[in-house]
Amino acid sequence: MSSLSTCKKPFTALRAPMSGYLIRPMQEADLDQVAQMEKEIYSDPWSKRMFLDHLFSPTSLNLTLEINKEITGYACNTIIPEYLLAIDNLTIKRDFQKKGYGSILLTKIIQKGKESGINTFTLEARESNQAAIALYRKFGFKVAGQRKRYYHSPVEDALIMTREE
Repeated sequence: MSSLSTCKKPFTALRAPMSGYLIRPMQEADLDQVAQMEKEIYSDPWSKRMFLDHLFSPTSLNLTLEINKEITGYACNTIIPEYLLAIDNLTIKRDFQKKGYGSILLTKIIQKGKESGINTFTLEARESNQAAIALYRKFGFKVAGQRKRYYHSPVEDALIMTREE
């Protein structure tokens, strides 16, 4: 299971009342489904090993969003207690994109960060991923910089986005 030792309060699953979705800690048993979804969505996907390493990192907060026991979204985050939460990977299955589920998952990430005393949130987004950029802006993230040629397949710059409380 994911280490959540950096969170001040114990984590319990959250059932989103209007959607019927469940947000819960990611588990090792989820990784086949998560890695498959990653391959279906991204041209340069994380490997199952990358997810496994992240899952067992003592500074990670890894969540899944599911309905009917099917994972429809996930988030892998790195926490530096009382300082920073980095959103390393936030993904929603294609059929569920642009329906508010990214907002549900991002809300939970921010909530867990605040519970850990975090006031700064950061992430990178492909410049071409306008849907993700719009979501992050809706949540108060601002462009703070750019990483040239950060992404591969295809090569593309990343926008560095941050949110300060």
